[in-house]
Amino acid sequence: MRLIIFDVDGTLTDTVAVDARCFLQTFEDVCGFKDVDPDWSGYANATDAGIYHEIFATRIGRAPTVAETEQFQRHLIALFRAAAQARPFAPVPGAPQLLGRLRQSADFQIALATGCWAEPARVKMTVAGMNYDIIRRRRRRRAGAGIDHQTGARQINSFERRKRSPGRLCR
Repeated sequence: MRLIIFDVDGTLTDTVAVDARCFLQTFEDVCGFKDVDPDWSGYANATDAGIYHEIFATRIGRAPTVAETEQFQRHLIALFRAAAQARPFAPVPGAPQLLGRLRQSADFQIALATGCWAEPARVKMTVAGMNYDIIRRRRRRRAGAGIDHQTGARQINSFERRKRSPGRLCR
């Protein structure tokens, strides 16, 4: 069996631009940070959590509390849902069909390696007509605990962001 790992933004869903807009708007709305650098490759850990923690700690002088992080996440998710209401997210052409074929094959296992927090990734994929949870459940059932999703996501996304041009968000 072969494992195929997909990113979400820009690979499965056409959400790179809306992700950046919502993320930057959440920094402004929740934290009051208006001049956040959108060159995600410049951050030590180019994931939602890594960027949020780095910017928060740099600006405030301490790590965010759990409550502050949850508030940020709730607002980010609300912005994604509002954006999806205004203009539903599209899948990358062919992505749903490819995932459907791969899910039917006993030769391939599907995994997601995304720097998104789980709920924003779920919202993006659901709105684009793909089910984030089906992919995750099947991975666990067939592959067991052999893959550390969070560590793999951090490593893959850090590598991918360094390859991309500044200003492109690909969580």
